[in-house]
Amino acid sequence: MGERRSNGRERGRRTVLARALGLAAVALVVFWSGHWAAPGGGQDAGATTAGLPSVERGGSTRLDRASAVPVVAEPAAPFSTGAAPRRVAVQAALLVRVVDSDGLPVEAAVVELGASGPLASTDRSGEAGFDAKDLVRAPRDARDGLPLVTARMEGYGEAVTHLATGMRTLELVLEAPWQAQLDVRTEAGDPVEAASIRWRGVHFDSGKSPWSRPTVTATAAGTFLIEPLNGQLGQVLVESTDFGSALAMVAAARRSDSDAPRPCRVVLAGPLTIDVRVVDDLGRPVEGARVWQWIAGISDAEDSAGLERITDAAGRARIPQARGPVPTGISRLHADCAGHRPTQVYLSEDATEQGPVTITLERAARLSVHMVDERGRGVPGIAFLQRLETQGLRMRLSGGAVGDVIELDAEGRGVFERAPTYQPIGLRVGTAFASQQYGHIPWAQELRALEPGEEREQTVVLAGHTRLELSLSDGRGEFLAGQLLLTLLSAEGEPAGRYDSWRVDVSDLEPTPVWLLPGRYEVSIWPRGWGQSFRRELEVEGADQQQAFVVESAGELTGRLVDPEGRPHQGQRISASIGAQIVATVASDESGRFRVRGLEGGIQYLTTLGCRWTLVRSGAEVVQARGPGFDNGPGFHPDPDAIPGGVTGDIGEVVGSRD
Repeated sequence: MGERRSNGRERGRRTVLARALGLAAVALVVFWSGHWAAPGGGQDAGATTAGLPSVERGGSTRLDRASAVPVVAEPAAPFSTGAAPRRVAVQAALLVRVVDSDGLPVEAAVVELGASGPLASTDRSGEAGFDAKDLVRAPRDARDGLPLVTARMEGYGEAVTHLATGMRTLELVLEAPWQAQLDVRTEAGDPVEAASIRWRGVHFDSGKSPWSRPTVTATAAGTFLIEPLNGQLGQVLVESTDFGSALAMVAAARRSDSDAPRPCRVVLAGPLTIDVRVVDDLGRPVEGARVWQWIAGISDAEDSAGLERITDAAGRARIPQARGPVPTGISRLHADCAGHRPTQVYLSEDATEQGPVTITLERAARLSVHMVDERGRGVPGIAFLQRLETQGLRMRLSGGAVGDVIELDAEGRGVFERAPTYQPIGLRVGTAFASQQYGHIPWAQELRALEPGEEREQTVVLAGHTRLELSLSDGRGEFLAGQLLLTLLSAEGEPAGRYDSWRVDVSDLEPTPVWLLPGRYEVSIWPRGWGQSFRRELEVEGADQQQAFVVESAGELTGRLVDPEGRPHQGQRISASIGAQIVATVASDESGRFRVRGLEGGIQYLTTLGCRWTLVRSGAEVVQARGPGFDNGPGFHPDPDAIPGGVTGDIGEVVGSRD
């Protein structure tokens, strides 16, 4: 009995000791995680993740566009010259907060980076987080290279803003939704008592939003109030069983406005239909095919979703003809079905009198492409799949790229979901940074013809190329986003006089990997938000290497954009110019501040919010903004002399109104 008690006491002491050691280990982990995360507390001090907001795991989610299944946002490795520390908390490279007009958080709002870019859903606090990889792959505006951030929520309007370089937090306000009134009439002018109405917003910055079905209330004979709408301008698709369909552009008004929106008249085309029969390349009817009408001047394949019909077992469907706002008479039918290649046929004005229209869908195959380098690492890029004729095969493979195009992801993978069959095809693959210019295609090959329904995988080994990690920074060690143009001057084994060029977008968050032929290159550098460009030379050798380009700013201008009440204007695009020539384009951050750098060639105007401010020198280095005046061109104001290059200063607050 005494021995049994002694053993029990011994087990108790061991349990207490184990718990004490466990608590000590937890305390050590917390200490070291806080040590690394604190600014200046470890080797990673000054990295892009220092001081950034933290996103709780299981809070904000990233949405996979293909599957629409929420995915927990994972952190990206920080850019650092030393070893990256191990982090316990999930860090967000960008934290977006969505609130309503009363400042209350909006839960379950969808936030999008760029047009058709990464998606995230807000949590209960109205916050959504994006990691560094999301920011790197966010589509940028073709005009100025600034990504757009869009917030959408059913029952609200839509908020759109620009993302300034280095911006880490952003607040978007979803205002009261819009509403519109429609006066629906027949061609004879009689009111239409019942109709199906769809809406899609049209935004000058973010493009078109998806089709939706708003709430429709009949207020009088043929008059319908539609709400809530997600924008001031949009398209409506009105369909009636007895009187046909019509597409129209509509202007909306705020629900909170005292004045009711003026009715917009929509005239239906009448009960016109087109009989369609869809067959495959063997002449057999295709059941379940989607067929819809495209109308010149307003719609594309996605726009006409409301006019879509599905074929029956005999491959037949009856498509309603819709009237568009542009009376061009040019229209066509689109057809699509899983396992087939989509197609289109053009229609004449009297298509309804010509009898049934036959559309042939070619059966397709599935081709997966995987591009790797000689060490087996995935290479992001772009792939082309083109039909080939029996003559001039090699010439076609080395010529221009025509045919199906897909992007290869960071792992070098991509899929042609509906590749052409039977005919000879050629596969051409290039690196991602060559996607804007298709001149350099390092791999091309004829493939064995694909059979309908076949699934095949093709591995491409990118031989003879060197992997580089490119980055851009200023003289103070601040990493910059920008664009590089790499021009090949000479390379071993390449013909003399060959001047291939590739454009590379570099990020301020992490190095950008590229694959190049060994040789000598000229590099033209355009940092984002700078009015100055640079030239460097680059020697690429056979082994992997890192290349950091350092540039110096010849003067910079800072300021703060606010409204008349002193509140900051965030995410507003600001252009710096000399006369009509834009020198640089930037965006204001969450506090309204903006910075234009690299003013080597001088500066004359700032343009934003539809107005233009004239800049004048005040003192030796500082300039001031005077105005504003409406931006009606260089002749609106007497043009003062441009402030010479190299000027540095802070112009203080620039007051602009959103109205």
